[in-house]
Amino acid sequence: VWKAINVKNLETVAIKRIPFKNTGNLKVIEAEVNLLKKLNHPNVIEFKDIIITNSFCNIILEFIEGGSLGDTLKSSGKLDEYLVNQLIKQVLEGLCY
Repeated sequence: VWKAINVKNLETVAIKRIPFKNTGNLKVIEAEVNLLKKLNHPNVIEFKDIIITNSFCNIILEFIEGGSLGDTLKSSGKLDEYLVNQLIKQVLEGLCY
């Protein structure tokens, strides 16, 4: 996933770049994009657009500052119990949606 700027509106976005490997890969990508287009929840990344080239499918997504939860754990080590509680609550709300 890459951080980028939308030159049309100067919005910071995330680009998930997926190489085309075979036709099976294309079906999986299509299913993911169709699902992302339907989702609308504060704890789920927002789908913005899709750009397809000869070699790649570029899924444009909402950019969330701060990196992944894994990155946070690696850099911070042990997290405060209250923060962990809030993170788990948000993840579960997104999954339940």
